[in-house]
Formats: sequence, C-alpha cells, structure tokens
Amino acid sequence: MKQGAIYETVRRLPAQPVSISTRYVWLTAADWMQFSDLLRQSFPEARFYTDPGSVNTRRKAEPPSICFHDHLLATEGYAKRDHAMIVFSSSWVPHFVKYQTFVDGVDDFSWVCSNYARPGAMVRFGMALGEEELRSETVMPHGDITFYGMPGNKEHSALKRRFHRILGKIATNRNQSFYRLPSRELIRTEDKGSIYWVGKDALRWVRERPERYFLYNAQDWGFRPSD
Repeated sequence: MKQGAIYETVRRLPAQPVSISTRYVWLTAADWMQFSDLLRQSFPEARFYTDPGSVNTRRKAEPPSICFHDHLLATEGYAKRDHAMIVFSSSWVPHFVKYQTFVDGVDDFSWVCSNYARPGAMVRFGMALGEEELRSETVMPHGDITFYGMPGNKEHSALKRRFHRILGKIATNRNQSFYRLPSRELIRTEDKGSIYWVGKDALRWVRERPERYFLYNAQDWGFRPSD
C-alpha cells in the first residue's frame, strides 16, 4: 500500500527526543526469515517500509510516497540488502518536509521525513546471504537492529523488551571468542553475553569451517563461538 504525505518547506529540521537501543546482528537469510515471521506473529499490526532517504529525493519536484508491506522481507530494502523501517502503529502517516540547504553557493533541497514513528525500529540487513551464496564465504559482516522510543515512556520501554525478546528466540550473544585477523590471535572471550547477536543458522555456517569468522571492527577483528 502506497502512502503519500503532507509536506512543507523548512530550513531547519525539528529535533525529536529519542531513546535508542541497538543490537548488532549476524543473520543469514534463513535467520532473517525466522525473525521476520516471529515479528509478524508478535506484532500483527506492524507495517514495514524502506525510507527513501534524502539522497534519493534530492531536487525532486514532488515529495516521495512510501510503500507499506505486511512482512519485513517484502520491503525494497531487503531485496537490496539495505535497510527497512518498522512502524508499530496502524495510524502513523509520514510527514515529509522540503529541507532547504545552501551547498557550494547554490540553493539546494531534499525531502526528509520529520515525524519518524515513535515507537519504531530500523533494521540493516547486512549480507543476509542464502545457503548457496554463503558456501564460498569465509567472513560475514554484521547488520543491526535498532529500536526507537520516547525517553521515559513506560509503554515504549515495555514494547522494546517484547521486540528484543524476538531476537533472543532466533539468536544468541553468549560464548564468543574474539580474534585479531588474519593472525587469529585470541583477544578476549565473552561467556555471559555481549552486544553481538548471532543467528542459529549463522552459527551452523561458521562452525562448518574453522577459517570462518563474523567480522566486526572493519576487516581486522572477528569472532567465533567459543565451543
């Protein structure tokens, strides 16, 4: 379903107080499918879309319209292994503003959403590779899952906990050993839980070959399960 928007012209974007909670994730296509199905079951009214972004809307005559989907993996962002937004409210409508700037002595503008849904969430899919694509890979970069709420809002905090529990059903953040690459020098271990979450299918993939790692901190650090 496509959704248009009310719009206006501004020179300064309104500030929105926000509480942010991020999980860094290493998920295969199978892990993302499981996460998305559980997300749909837990939040049946949730809608999913890909933010057009200011770069893609630069100097466009008309404000963008966005296409809502009823499943996370149906978004354009998943098809491009980019990002997708999650809206928990069935009544939220985007409000795009024509954001005017002055670049290299020339007036410029782009369209920017001024009222991102709160509570809401964004996912960056990372590689999200399938079985055949992963067969030849030895490293997997991360994606991330971020929840946005209003500071001090108890309802938003409760929803955040429900949201993050879904990740805990399909991924783990325990028993991880961190290495410097390519020397494979052991740096540290995390037994009780880190900020890094690995999907169950991703764990299967990394355990198949000892030279496989989950990448973090650019290209020179990686980690594997300790067991």
